[in-house]
Amino acid sequence: MIIGNESVDLAPLFSLHDSRNFLLTSLDFTDPVGVSSHKVAVSQLVETNESLFNKETSRFSSEHNVTKREQGKEFLVEIPYFLREDMIKPQDVQGKRKPGATVEETLTDIYAEYVAKHHIAFQRTKESVLAASLFSGRTYTPKTDDVLIQWGDLFSVVPMTATIDASSTTPSMVFQQFDQMHTDVITKAQSQAAAVERIVVFCKPAAFNAIRYSAGMVNAFQYASPTDDANIVYSVRSLLPGVTTFTIPGTNIDIVKVTDPLLLAHMTSDAVAVPKFAKGSNVYQNIFGAPSSTFDLLNSGAAEYYSYAFSPARNDAVNVVTENSQMVVNHGVGFTVQITVA
Repeated sequence: MIIGNESVDLAPLFSLHDSRNFLLTSLDFTDPVGVSSHKVAVSQLVETNESLFNKETSRFSSEHNVTKREQGKEFLVEIPYFLREDMIKPQDVQGKRKPGATVEETLTDIYAEYVAKHHIAFQRTKESVLAASLFSGRTYTPKTDDVLIQWGDLFSVVPMTATIDASSTTPSMVFQQFDQMHTDVITKAQSQAAAVERIVVFCKPAAFNAIRYSAGMVNAFQYASPTDDANIVYSVRSLLPGVTTFTIPGTNIDIVKVTDPLLLAHMTSDAVAVPKFAKGSNVYQNIFGAPSSTFDLLNSGAAEYYSYAFSPARNDAVNVVTENSQMVVNHGVGFTVQITVA
């Protein structure tokens, strides 16, 4: 596809690269929202059930229950923008051997190499943006007027807190504490409670091991075979390379070990519980689109990324460009739980 007179669309090549090795992208917490403007109005979407309970009324009277309309708020914010550009010159191609091969490197080879690296940069940045919003309720926008968006402050909510006493010798203590956390999340979610599919607890490595090998867990599985898949003390699942997980028995709570420094940088406590909502709930919105680098792209539709190449008038170089705008709006800061593992 030709974008402009001297530009070639590289998005199809960009899309061929795998994104399965990125934890938060793979778990797919967000609802995608494509936009055409670089500024968007975000709304406080989460409602309450306060008035959604019918009190008994007198028959044949004028008594009736009424439904309270939610007082929504809107805030205008600019979407963070990311641009990456690399230049290929004739000397990068002419007389150069392709690494690991006996043939000369071609322009197509270098295209492919840059697009692959642009894709990794895009995915790693996306992971960081997701982690900042989901784990700490923040969006960093140093190049906009907002500088730092605190979604909790914007929507006047705060995350819940909990302590998991992994050192307790009481056999059922850890299970009781997770059950209470689950109850708190569902209670707080109110009208969105039915949309909660799982509760994912992201743990720092030390916290993950403290829970997994706690006295309560060891006692609970002391008579289970070490080879039994249900024995979480000895058997855990691998979500991704280096990412292990297990489920608290009898619950929909998944414990995930986080080792990626990009994600750990946004964890302000030992662990954070983030409820995963059904698609369409719009509790977490991934807003993207709004290209800004060329006039040709301004009239194109919203996309998560734009990747293209162009040559200047002298045709003495090829520029490989990838740009994207991304902001993860977290309407569910009040549903998350910042956990201390004692």
